[in-house]
Amino acid sequence: MTTLPFFEIIQVAFPGVEALRVGRLFQLDRERMVIGRKPECDIWLGSSTVGRQHAAVIKAQDKYVIEDLASRCGTRVNNLQIRGPTDLHDGDIVGIGRVYMRFQLESPSDSSEV
Repeated sequence: MTTLPFFEIIQVAFPGVEALRVGRLFQLDRERMVIGRKPECDIWLGSSTVGRQHAAVIKAQDKYVIEDLASRCGTRVNNLQIRGPTDLHDGDIVGIGRVYMRFQLESPSDSSEV
């Protein structure tokens, strides 16, 4: 069985938006997924600190990359502003506005740890 990578929300700077609760998972089940505050986005983050179409995650052969889509606040990986397509590695922390998500290559239920 193939495991799909996912993002897990780990911190939100302004709690209270149910869709942005800590622990929420977003499975990366398409070749290209757009992250943003528009309801049409593949990963919807309903926050005013997130651009309408803020960033995209792309499966490129055997890896995943993230790129900023000219957002006003930019996109961060491990607290560093990205300047172009950037490889994602297991455990990386991605900052989209004031929402922080962890990139995971396997789901907790597929992990050997309990």
